Amino acid sequence: MDRELSQLLDQTIIMLHKEHYNDTQIAKVCGCHRTLIGQRRKKLGLDRIEVDFVTEERNRKIVELLKSGHSDAQISRELNIPSPVLVRKIRLKMGMPKALTPRQRTIHDMAEAGYKYYEIAEELGEPTKAVRVTLNRLGFSVTDADKDACRNRAIEKITKTVDEINAELRPLGFEYVSGYTGCDAHVIVRCLKCGSEIKRNYNFVRARRSSMCSCPVCLQMERDDKRKAEQAEREKRQALKEMRQIERAKQIELPMAVCSQCGRLFIPQHGKQTLCSDECRRRARSKISNQHKEHRLHPGNIIHKDITLEKLYKRDSGVCYICGRTCDWQDFIVKDGTVICGDNYPSIEHVMPLSKGGLHSWDNVKLACRRCNTLKSDTLPVAEI
Repeated sequence: MDRELSQLLDQTIIMLHKEHYNDTQIAKVCGCHRTLIGQRRKKLGLDRIEVDFVTEERNRKIVELLKSGHSDAQISRELNIPSPVLVRKIRLKMGMPKALTPRQRTIHDMAEAGYKYYEIAEELGEPTKAVRVTLNRLGFSVTDADKDACRNRAIEKITKTVDEINAELRPLGFEYVSGYTGCDAHVIVRCLKCGSEIKRNYNFVRARRSSMCSCPVCLQMERDDKRKAEQAEREKRQALKEMRQIERAKQIELPMAVCSQCGRLFIPQHGKQTLCSDECRRRARSKISNQHKEHRLHPGNIIHKDITLEKLYKRDSGVCYICGRTCDWQDFIVKDGTVICGDNYPSIEHVMPLSKGGLHSWDNVKLACRRCNTLKSDTLPVAEI
């Protein structure tokens, strides 16, 4: 590069640097690469331009121009911002679209008219926090005095009569019982449909979410009724299916079979089928499993015939010797005539498994909950391993 051209370039860089041009803009003016401009700027001892365009005053101007329908390029020329890309970055950082939404336009107009943020929230029926965030994005500042005023207004509204509280609760299906001390208090309300009393935070009146406004007892009753109706519908469809199968078998003289588990008539898919459904197959497998378990006890390994679960529970004080928790006799349910035991139901556990040569004696049996007994399975004790 000639010396004269180099001096001219340096003078141009110094002049444009004073005008707050960055390297990219200087490169466009001079017709050079940005890297060359950066190298010349460093040799001249000039700092890189770092202009903070995200200021409150500039934000407000951008919002006003967006409100009037200006584009990013027009805003950059109007506010002397080097590039429309910077305007777009500022706008996105503020969370602003290319044009103000009707809600943002309303909040902007009300703020310009002198409304406080809590007055805007009360007028629009929105939370104060949402309005405050929108005002910050629009370039309006919220002072601590405004926040204190909003807090004092909320405190003034704490006192309510029982009639006022019931007027808010009855549309949701509740009536007031006790406990109201403010909008954030936990109150006891009574369901108008089932009469049950529940404890709820009073904010659920404002939230109006279906899960919070509905009584849990009523919801459970509705779920139970729906489940019973679905079960009845399934049984009805199954009965109709069986009737059609029987009528079809009579018409074409198909062989019928009797289920060995439930005793119902069904059309076998093959000659060896003896069970009518998957549920009967599950019950049959469970029955066979219990029979195999009973066969493990034979005269050769039974030492004490007086071992019962009740006596073992009394001897071990009802405590599982594996996990140390107290077993629960009530941990079971009855479904379709079948008793289903829970994880905490007591059971007889053979310390040395019968399949490994253990004996059915008082020295070899201990009380264990069903879960621990199942997890232990037929593993040997640690001392034996």
